[in-house]
Amino acid sequence: KALQFVRVAMQSRMGSNPITFNSAISSCQKSGQWTNSVQLLREMTQRQAEMDTITFNAASRACAKSCEWEKSLWNLSVKANSEVESNAITINTTIGAWEKAGEWEGAWHSFRIMAHGQVESNSVIFNATISACEKGREWERALQLVRDMAWSKAELETITLNAAISS
Repeated sequence: KALQFVRVAMQSRMGSNPITFNSAISSCQKSGQWTNSVQLLREMTQRQAEMDTITFNAASRACAKSCEWEKSLWNLSVKANSEVESNAITINTTIGAWEKAGEWEGAWHSFRIMAHGQVESNSVIFNATISACEKGREWERALQLVRDMAWSKAELETITLNAAISS
């Protein structure tokens, strides 16, 4: 129904504004229809419709939630080529997609990019990166992240320490 709504909206005065697309993408995400989220994002790209952080986060969350991490990363690569700023949700979604893929290197790289950017790290981002390192048996990197976390404003949690110890 979300796709039908967007198509009707594009033919009306509402046009293809980001709010219309974001609502439809979020609806697809909540109903587990990641393919429709990707389709809407592609349509926005083809129409050169305005996109914002919400657009990418909703589409990426839909893909990551459905274990379609490759599509989630594709969404984020499209975002990287746009002028839309990342936020903590964008970074967490990216790291979560890498983690689900078992690709600790991608999670580590995304975390390091975030650390040099304007997004402030939080315990969720640290935990997702530590978990990815745990799955990759990268205990030294997990330990480094725990140290980094201790120096940051992020709160050390039991889950953090469990993941680091398991690595």
